[in-house]
Amino acid sequence: MNTLGTLWTRKASVVIRRVDGVELWEVTDPTWHEGHPEKGIYRDLNGAGQRPGFHWVDYRVPGATLDEAAALYDTAHPLDPVTLAGDYAYRVHEGKRYGERSYFEGHLQIVVDLLQKGLRAPRHVLASGYLHDVLEDCPEDQVPKHTQAIRDQCGAEVLALTQAVTLPKGKNRRERFRLWYPTLSSAPPWTEVLKMADRICNVRSCYETYNPMIGMYLGEYHDFRGAMTTRALPGEEMECRVFLLGILDKLMGWRERS
Repeated sequence: MNTLGTLWTRKASVVIRRVDGVELWEVTDPTWHEGHPEKGIYRDLNGAGQRPGFHWVDYRVPGATLDEAAALYDTAHPLDPVTLAGDYAYRVHEGKRYGERSYFEGHLQIVVDLLQKGLRAPRHVLASGYLHDVLEDCPEDQVPKHTQAIRDQCGAEVLALTQAVTLPKGKNRRERFRLWYPTLSSAPPWTEVLKMADRICNVRSCYETYNPMIGMYLGEYHDFRGAMTTRALPGEEMECRVFLLGILDKLMGWRERS
């Protein structure tokens, strides 16, 4: 077996090897695309260490160069911002834990599942659901790099929402939220919905794992709730906010004061 080269396309890692005189493309693809029997075979490797959704794809294309392989692959598989966002978030947070699970599976995927299955939120909101902690958790000197990558891979709309839910830098958590709340008046649509979905998943995890951080969330809830409900929102977005607010109020034991 002779490895001819390796190349990252816009959304996959392509390795071309020559096996018994035939060139074999091995493509690590973080998508759920349907197989293409005329070009290759999908082999599911879930449970083998990859993010759920990874597959190997074998393409036998005699004479294909690396550049041709990348171009043909990208053309055959249109870019999907949600898939790209999930893949990017997985790589950025790789090695980070959320309780006993990976950060991706224990938090990010749960936030996206709530947005997708519970609310049927728009696609760019799902993408930002995967990315919502990338800019907030990275070192300050890496923010420009991640900002550019999100814009290039997922688009300006996803970047704007991701930035909108990112807390500004500050000396402590209280100050960061104090600086962030006023920005909501001019934030892009779905900012409150995404932030509330994130909060619900964090609070639920605290209850499930007996995490003492629940006290922090309880102490913040008066101000957090006020900020989440100040702005008038259009129809579908408002319905989602009302739905999430009901969940949060129940989790927080909130009762409106008469």
